[in-house]
Amino acid sequence: NVFVAGGAGTLGRNIIQKLHVKGHKVYGMTQTPKNQSIIEASGGIPVVVQRSDIFDADLLSNLTKDCQVVINAISPLPIESFIEESDKDPKSNQRLRTDAAEALASSCLKNPSIKAYIQQSLVWTARPSDFSQFDETTRTSSNPLYKDFAKGENLVSQKLNGKPINSAILRLPILYSSDSKFTQKLMSGIQQQKAPLFFIFSK
Repeated sequence: NVFVAGGAGTLGRNIIQKLHVKGHKVYGMTQTPKNQSIIEASGGIPVVVQRSDIFDADLLSNLTKDCQVVINAISPLPIESFIEESDKDPKSNQRLRTDAAEALASSCLKNPSIKAYIQQSLVWTARPSDFSQFDETTRTSSNPLYKDFAKGENLVSQKLNGKPINSAILRLPILYSSDSKFTQKLMSGIQQQKAPLFFIFSK
């Protein structure tokens, strides 16, 4: 059984759908009652909570008691070009990327059934300022737009490293889903000849 925090978001509903097809029982957490239908359409079981609940490790532990895996897909991903749209409430989103991540990780330690935890992050969290190559060992960026993701990663690592739970940080690329807001805006811009084309060269 899998518990997906942020189950009605672009990432969350895609995860639920793919896990459901594989035969897993998936619970999707949302703060908005009207989003229950999105989770159900993806094959998940809706879990509706209050805003304050996502920062309560004890409550989250109770919600995940029948699960073996917890996936944190709760935070919107900011894109520099569309920061006004994706981060309208930066202080609130900051708490989602840090305090909620810490609460979810802490809840896993309170629940002996949890075997794995996956934390959503952003690939640019580790992008060097000179745009040189980087990997998972590269130090996190000092760019203020991504500092909350870096802090969230560190909080989760501090909680779970060395503990009997498999944990991983999933750093998403910019075009992580065909139905994400950024991908749709980019494709719309290309169709209207208002956006640049990307050329990728490899040796």
